Amino acid sequence: PIWPFKNKKIQNNMDFSMSVIKSKDINEIMRGEHGTYVETACNEKWSIAPKLTYSFSSTVRGGVHFEIGKNKSKLAGETAIKEFGINVNISITGR
Repeated sequence: PIWPFKNKKIQNNMDFSMSVIKSKDINEIMRGEHGTYVETACNEKWSIAPKLTYSFSSTVRGGVHFEIGKNKSKLAGETAIKEFGINVNISITGR
């Protein structure tokens, strides 16, 4: 045990989650008498987003998340996704 926490029990918890997304949407319309389809819009997306949450006690919680990916569409072209965030929650209660 370390000096300030010598006889204290710390209630902590750590959770990890990960989201993986891959999608492709195509819109088509029928042209002409022969029933040929023409693509009007195409959107593709992929992303990976890990998330880590940590509870220091029943009143203090926090976490970190990161997302990386790419969007690709006929209209907007290619767009990169890069997101990073940190959150801290502190519960204040009257006793």
